Amino acid sequence: MRLVRAQVTHFRSIVDSNEFELNGLTCLVGKNESGKTALLQALHRLNPHGPEDAGFNIEDDYPRRFLLDYEERHPEGEAVVVRSVWKLEPDDTQAVEEVLGPGVLIDDSVHITRDYAGRQLWAVKIDRSLAFGNVLEASTLDELELEEARTQKSVKRLISYLEEQEDALSERQQALLGMLHAQFEDGSAIEAAIDILSRRAPTFLYFSAYHCMPGQVQLEALATRKEQRQLSPEDQVFLAFLSLAGITLDALLSLDQFEPMLSRLEAAGTRITREVFRYWTQNRRLQVKFHLDVGRAGDRPPFNSGRVLRTRIYNPDHEISFSFDRRSSGFVWFFSFAVLFSQYRRSHGNKLVILLDEPGLSLHATGQTDLLRYIEEQLLPQHQVIFTTHSPFMVPASNLRCTRTVEDVVERLPDGTVEVLGTKVRRDAQCTDPATLLPLHAALGYEISRNLAVGKHTLLVQSAAELLYLQAFSLELQNRGRVGLDPRWQVCPLGSIEKIPAFLSLLGRNNREIAVFSNLPAHMDLRGVALLKKSRVLSASMYTGVPDSSIEDMLGKAVFFDLVNRAYGLTKKQRLLEAQCARVAGICNFAREALRARKQKAFDLLRPAVYLFERRAKLLKGASAAERPLELFESLFSDLNALL
Repeated sequence: MRLVRAQVTHFRSIVDSNEFELNGLTCLVGKNESGKTALLQALHRLNPHGPEDAGFNIEDDYPRRFLLDYEERHPEGEAVVVRSVWKLEPDDTQAVEEVLGPGVLIDDSVHITRDYAGRQLWAVKIDRSLAFGNVLEASTLDELELEEARTQKSVKRLISYLEEQEDALSERQQALLGMLHAQFEDGSAIEAAIDILSRRAPTFLYFSAYHCMPGQVQLEALATRKEQRQLSPEDQVFLAFLSLAGITLDALLSLDQFEPMLSRLEAAGTRITREVFRYWTQNRRLQVKFHLDVGRAGDRPPFNSGRVLRTRIYNPDHEISFSFDRRSSGFVWFFSFAVLFSQYRRSHGNKLVILLDEPGLSLHATGQTDLLRYIEEQLLPQHQVIFTTHSPFMVPASNLRCTRTVEDVVERLPDGTVEVLGTKVRRDAQCTDPATLLPLHAALGYEISRNLAVGKHTLLVQSAAELLYLQAFSLELQNRGRVGLDPRWQVCPLGSIEKIPAFLSLLGRNNREIAVFSNLPAHMDLRGVALLKKSRVLSASMYTGVPDSSIEDMLGKAVFFDLVNRAYGLTKKQRLLEAQCARVAGICNFAREALRARKQKAFDLLRPAVYLFERRAKLLKGASAAERPLELFESLFSDLNALL
């Protein structure tokens, strides 16, 4: 079974989340206090591992502003908290058909809800008549017995009929009645299907920062909490670790030799650490150590008495160890989740939906990238994963279709009052608060930057206008059989030349060859920047012979003024004339003022570049004024190609 849609209502900050789709991987993106955690906690209670986690408390969980109106708002019964739609896998269908016969399922979708009474309600569509017929076909009844049985029309009525005739039943009828009692507990084919599917339904594993394994455990106190069923999330992770090591808490308490137990604990720790280090690239030399001590009087309670198992992280580089829960919080989170997941996978197989609340929050950006890789390679092949984040580095930028935005929506009405709509989940990224989308914007921007610079040879320019001029003149020169820009150059516009040093630091490694072409400000000398050789910084002034030139100066006044006039559709009386401006470099301010006086659109350097690129063949063909720019661009391309 695979979860495909969900909707949460009447839970904490959520009045109605909207129904939202869920993929194999679903990333819920939103600000702090937007309701992301509430969504995961509600989903977790739909079918948690421990039945004690399945309940809802009206006083604690129902939206507080409507609490006193609960009965009035739900006159027909308890409020539903979670609605979900699941798609059956082929093996689920097969399991139902093995009992009810082929073709009984009308729909491969199953609806499951849970309400404030803690009831889990199922809706499964089956053909009850066909199921009844299949049951009879699979029986060993003779023709006369079959004819009598068919008159009952349903499994429930057939059970009642056979029970009434119990003393006179043949062996065949007795066998049928036994089978019906075993597989149709209350005589309903639908309930039989639900019973089969409920045993196959995945359970939810919820994990947050509060589930990390503790650095020290007072064993007697833990045994008391376990007996009283008051285990904390940290306790559950520790017990999962003991289980992985093949050790029970009782065995640890009755220990008369520590060395055998220590060997098993360290073996389990080594196995989990080895799995973590396949993805944890921050420091692969950390080691997990265990010590069983007697509580000292000076320690804080409850660690001042009884037996205390201490877990520590040893760093061989600094030759020092720290308590497990006090240092390297990112590693502790990673290790603790790997422990819990490994144990749940051992006990539940593939029947898990994994809910991660702000995973890797304490991790460095590269650590979050490691965690995403771990999720994709270790979890997704067998499990659905739903996680929340507000970090751009945890947003899977290569798969933005899996993201959903989460926002606590407050609308201002025309009369000045506000209406609180509560937490909403959306797929279309249409949020009222732009800050909700900030992680998506940052993730997308980072991904675009990486993709623009994936080539071995990257040419950095300042703007999209420069990119278009380079492409336009390169294509025109190549069409004339002259030198254009080598296609191995990947042109990357940065938006601002001031970003070049940061770009080189972030993306300029990995054996990339980088060059820069732009009109550099006087205060910026890139020739000393690491990873950038002196010969790889080119400017328009090198080709025009005029200081502080821009790429527009390489076009010359005649060509550029003509482009501006054409791009803005200026009439003969409105046209900008070369004589009105001494240099192309001064055209920007002049054009802004001139276009404003003519009530035209605001001046934008990109617009003439787009106009030239789209009409380059017509504009440059046979134009005498274009020969000089063609020569300058050809010289630039020759120099750039020589760098390859």
